[in-house]
Amino acid sequence: MDRAEHISIEQTSGLPADELDRCDFSFDIAWELNAPYQDLLDLRALPARRKNYGFDPAGWADEATGKTALFHATAGGRLAGFVAIGQSWNGMAEIAELAVDRQYRRQGIGQLLLATAESWARSHGFGFMRLETQST
Repeated sequence: MDRAEHISIEQTSGLPADELDRCDFSFDIAWELNAPYQDLLDLRALPARRKNYGFDPAGWADEATGKTALFHATAGGRLAGFVAIGQSWNGMAEIAELAVDRQYRRQGIGQLLLATAESWARSHGFGFMRLETQST
């Protein structure tokens, strides 16, 4: 069976707090790319630690300006991940949040969410899309 067969991506106006609370969107940081960030194999080891950005759907919606969208992924009827995308200050589409629950990782859900965000950006006239992440 195709692993992505049971996964669905839908646009939503919000994510229920109880479903978010059941998810573990944390991730481990153990490596960092060295400046000037051109060679993806030029890494340095860091003391391993776990990080979780947290996500406040209401807060994100309040802070967002311009066009926005929120998509959630479900797997087996449960929230498995989400992507929040909107218009950035510079006119680009910006992925504000992207997360996949630990138990659903390595099944292509992040890839499906990114493809959905890209499709949304194109359909809304954006020529560029950006995503920023940090190790701190």
